[in-house]
Amino acid sequence: MARHATDRRSFRRKPLKKSRIIFDKCQKLLENTSVPRPRKKKVISEEPVYRCFGCHGRCGAPKVEMSLEEYETIVLLDGEGLSQEEAAFRMKASRTTVTLLYASARKKVADFLIHGKQLSLGGGSYVVAPDGQKQGIDTCKKEGSKKMRIAVSYENEDVFQHFGQSPSFKIYDIKDKKVVSSSVEATRGVGHRDLIPWLKERKVEVLICGGIGGMAIDLLSEAGIACYAGVTGKADSAIDQFLANSLVSVSTPTCTCHDEK
Repeated sequence: MARHATDRRSFRRKPLKKSRIIFDKCQKLLENTSVPRPRKKKVISEEPVYRCFGCHGRCGAPKVEMSLEEYETIVLLDGEGLSQEEAAFRMKASRTTVTLLYASARKKVADFLIHGKQLSLGGGSYVVAPDGQKQGIDTCKKEGSKKMRIAVSYENEDVFQHFGQSPSFKIYDIKDKKVVSSSVEATRGVGHRDLIPWLKERKVEVLICGGIGGMAIDLLSEAGIACYAGVTGKADSAIDQFLANSLVSVSTPTCTCHDEK
């Protein structure tokens, strides 16, 4: 009887030991597997005309690769003389992101000039803005996504012209580039920077508004909400233009009162 009892105990231990080994292997696999965070596409004004640069007599020199987002920061900051805040608004990116891209681009230009290397422009995570500042759903739609939620600062059917004091927002649900539903939600006293988490809670991905300040733009970008500002007229008309990729938005902040809050 004692021997049979021992056999039964050893029989029971084996599956437990095997399960433990499988569990440990799965745990190690999970620890070593990292899920890459999807990169948000930056908006660039146009593709560069010239993409490859080199030094005379150094055809075999090492190549420096510069992404088109990095190149765009040089175009905007050095070429057009914009501030980093204005460049961030134009590229639909945070000011921190533009700072990092610009620093990397300048370092690569220095490496190219000082060490006589080749400089190549290409690649990156970007989308070209159609017709300059005429933009719309194709410039901010997530890869493979057919649904989107858009909020328009709203009062009496018009686009309200002061984002931080918006009495309400008209929220549109979009599917396959068509409005499937819309509703008006009052902000009930929520204003300025507190509106960003308010919009985030409602899963808004795109904001269309009138006047807005630089700080609000930066906070919206960090929250992953695309901003189209300086828009006037009827809210429904602005949505139609956005879906047709013909919404005209400005390239700089349109008021300064938000930065004082």
